[in-house]
Order: sequence, then structure tokens, then C-alpha cells
Amino acid sequence: MTTNVITFLRTQEEAKNDVSNAFQMTTPVATVTDLTAAFDATTNEIVATMTGTGFGSDTSAVQLWIDGVQQKTETVASTTATFTVTHLDHESANKVDIYFADGLPDGYTSFKTLTVTPNLVSITPSTGSAGGTKLRVTGTGFGKNT
Repeated sequence: MTTNVITFLRTQEEAKNDVSNAFQMTTPVATVTDLTAAFDATTNEIVATMTGTGFGSDTSAVQLWIDGVQQKTETVASTTATFTVTHLDHESANKVDIYFADGLPDGYTSFKTLTVTPNLVSITPSTGSAGGTKLRVTGTGFGKNT
């Protein structure tokens, strides 16, 4: 589909075009078919895995955003991309956005949330008083507002 792009100065005055204002919209190259999250016991992190087609191999060309924060892209292959989940507001019902260098992929509207299972990594100290002990609990996937 081809359309004309119009640029406005302020709110009503159309800018003068010294170049062609035609813009060609193309079909997205990538398609997303699934988005899941799992705990990686080796790194003690939540890893999101996106599957589909046409991803390429450039880690800077594929982005996953959760709750308005870009997550760390780890790997990108033709049909799979993995991300370390570095930020969550909650453990589920997160606002998820997927971006590719050439635009939004087909199927992106199907993945607006990502459910994460919180995982306990450690509790210190491991023993304490019956009268009360201050504990430090470390984990991942809890969400900062949980």
C-alpha cells in the first residue's frame, strides 16, 4: 500500500515538500507465534523466549519491552529470540511490546502480556530466633510492585 505523508508546522500549516512524500508500506518480514518465560537456574534469571519466523540474527534488531522498559536481548536466530527479563512491574499481566528493525512483526498483537512464575533464589540467614529474625529474601520474577 502506498500513501502520502504530510508534515504540519504547528497545528494547521502544511510544510512545503522538497522531496517526494510517497511512503510505501510493506508486509512485515517477521512473524511472532509464541512468547514464554522460564526460570534459568544457571543464571538465576527469568528468560523470555520468542518463536516465529524471519527474525534474522542481529541482536540489536529485535527488542522486547515489558512495562515500558527494554529487556536485554541475548540471542536471535531465524526462528527464536531470547531475552533476560530485567524489569517487571508485576509477575503477570505485563504490558509487552515487540519491535523489529523493519517494524512490527505479524502476530505482535497476540502477545500483550507475559506470565512469569516468581522464583526464590535464597533466604539469609537460614536459621534464626523464635522471637523474630530479619530475613533477606532474594528471587526473580516478583515484580517491583508485587
